[in-house]
Amino acid sequence: GSVICIRDRARNLGPIRAEGEALAPLGSLARLAGDLAEADTLYVEALSLAEASGDRRRLARLWREHAMILRRLDRLDDALGEYQRAHDVLLALGDRSGASSALTSIAVVRRQMGDLESAVAALERSLDLKREVGDLRSMSTPLVNLANIHLQLGNLEASAQAASEALSMARQFDSRRHETYALVALGEVSLARGDLAAARRHHELALELREDIGETSAAALSRLALAVVDLESGRADDAIDRVRNARRVFEASGEPALQLYAMAVQIDALTALDRTRRAREILDDAVALAEDIEDTDALQVLTGARAGLALATGRHAEARRLYQSQLDLAEANHSMSDRLAALLGLARTAEQSGDQVEAAARAAQLAEIAEKYGFMTFHRDALDLTASLPSATGTGD
Repeated sequence: GSVICIRDRARNLGPIRAEGEALAPLGSLARLAGDLAEADTLYVEALSLAEASGDRRRLARLWREHAMILRRLDRLDDALGEYQRAHDVLLALGDRSGASSALTSIAVVRRQMGDLESAVAALERSLDLKREVGDLRSMSTPLVNLANIHLQLGNLEASAQAASEALSMARQFDSRRHETYALVALGEVSLARGDLAAARRHHELALELREDIGETSAAALSRLALAVVDLESGRADDAIDRVRNARRVFEASGEPALQLYAMAVQIDALTALDRTRRAREILDDAVALAEDIEDTDALQVLTGARAGLALATGRHAEARRLYQSQLDLAEANHSMSDRLAALLGLARTAEQSGDQVEAAARAAQLAEIAEKYGFMTFHRDALDLTASLPSATGTGD
């Protein structure tokens, strides 16, 4: 209501430019207040007025701001179009640094749409533009985005290279926030490679920085990342302590999607400790939360945890169905780590249900892919599983 009243006052300012300049900040306020529909309406009006004034640079800025709202409304095609228009105008105006930033945003949307090849191309062009104009200070953002996409695709060497360059740039220009992003990316690459000591070191450095600069939610995310490292290190009790802390932060700050991620890690840790009854209670709470926020996509975060719990409690048919669902989704999203996790789950499900042939086939498939892409933790898991199967123990005469 108050936003609408202020908007009406802005319309009484008279000149088109003054009205347009008043409406856009109100759109930002509406976005921050969570009223995305009102924010969308305000930005559409501001854009119309900016077009009438002929101010192309202002148009480009408004397109980028409006695109942020469109992304949150899941109108990705519309967001992509506005970012592209902003890029084209900025490039025509000779603002290659601004055009580069627009390309980074285009890449983020392309990734959300599942077009990773186009996302990588946009980020590489963004970096080229920044190098051309000597804008090294802002290179960390596209580099970290590039590192994350390469990690998703399973290109660990390319991911590590991009993250290392991002870290170097962030430290060169004393940007501690961007330094944390690069450290997290390096931590995830180290985890994928099976180097748990390096993963722990990078995430602990990121946590220390985030606590120092007062980023409470980001620090909680670092604790979750360390909880995953704890799990891989066989320290499930430590993981649970970290998860509890992170959940409290996310609940207090009203971030249900992050709460669900934390709950998925908590379920994995409880399952590892054979506390399956408590894990089931957390799962029920998580499903209720996902339904409460009316986010069906959020339930996908829980798929792996649900499958692991089903396997631990002997519900093999359910575990197989869930792991297969996780595999299908991972292949559709080009997520290598999720794909390998699902293959390992299917192999273990087959083994525990007595299907040694399928277990051996799944383990062999997992070992081949994991070795090819350098995911050494999964590779070791596959070899251990193969060695445990009867056909691998030499029981013949």
